[in-house]
Amino acid sequence: MLSAGRIAVLASFVIVYGLTFATPFVLLPLVTAESLGLRRFGTLSGLTGLAQTTGAALGPLVAGRIFDLTGSYTTALELFIAMQMLGAVAAFACLPLSVERSRVGGAVFRAA
Repeated sequence: MLSAGRIAVLASFVIVYGLTFATPFVLLPLVTAESLGLRRFGTLSGLTGLAQTTGAALGPLVAGRIFDLTGSYTTALELFIAMQMLGAVAAFACLPLSVERSRVGGAVFRAA
């Protein structure tokens, strides 16, 4: 960024990156609380944080191993895209707690 040829490109990058970088860190707790409730929020937040940390630690190692075996990052990229898509499908499959309570009748949630 220090040797950016055009100030307009640099400025637009800073604005877009600045506004979108922290989005997952803000949205994940909101989605977790809305879809699964506040009763177990701490436990669920800890488990999602553990999964994020594990992925961040193992991702580069897996990508490097795939590169060593194949000589290309294409397979690693395809694997990570498939994992992202699976996570997106799982996230979209979650229903808000209020909808799930009305669907089930609330009996399961009262006992917990």
